[in-house]
Amino acid sequence: NNNNNNNNCCCMVLGSLGPLVESYRPDKILPHKEGVQVYQSMLQAMEPHVDIYLAETMSCYQESLQAVEACAKQQQQPSSSSSRSIPLMVSYTLNSNGELRDGEQVTSCFRQLLEATQQQNVQLLAILLNCAEPESITMALKQLHADSELMEMMNIQQKGRRRVLLGAYANRLTPVAKDWELSSSDGPQPMRSDLGPKDYLSYAQQWTNQYHVQLLGGCCGITPKHIALLHKELSSSSSSTTTSP
Repeated sequence: NNNNNNNNCCCMVLGSLGPLVESYRPDKILPHKEGVQVYQSMLQAMEPHVDIYLAETMSCYQESLQAVEACAKQQQQPSSSSSRSIPLMVSYTLNSNGELRDGEQVTSCFRQLLEATQQQNVQLLAILLNCAEPESITMALKQLHADSELMEMMNIQQKGRRRVLLGAYANRLTPVAKDWELSSSDGPQPMRSDLGPKDYLSYAQQWTNQYHVQLLGGCCGITPKHIALLHKELSSSSSSTTTSP
């Protein structure tokens, strides 16, 4: 809050809502009602301390819907410790084909998310793609950009809502197997050797220039050096792109 009082600095605190069981595994998400309850307990704990909720590394639409419904329930609680409306950002992880981890197309998922948040009166600030190979994110962004109707849905301001921003923050991991489990893995996932800061910058430049991505960052294996180069190169070329770790 002290930093936000400085006109030269805008710092936002994000509260992360990650996968509740295993990452990348849509077949292992909790039953819907149970997942909503767990996410809501996380929201209650974070609410006094965050500016934005971030449901990230969502493997399928149903996993993200649990977070959306938890946000809707939380903002209806009379005991809520904050009178402000905390917006939500939702980010999806992808397979190597640029699809969600359950095989659903990103265009279908984004449409469902836009409809669900509007129906439940949850303020959706942004939809992002994360914890996937940058090549996969590029494939997904190409599909999204080709769907002009969907892009218009994200950009239209309706009923006092802001337009929905588009974001991406890839990882530097080698491709993760479909049946991967943290509980049974014998070590960390190997990192790629061909994705240094300059390599990652080239992907980010394509995302911002061709597909109008407005929020950028990095996931597993993306280092402060990667982010520093993104900030240096992209901040000077565009005032509409935000970079963050």
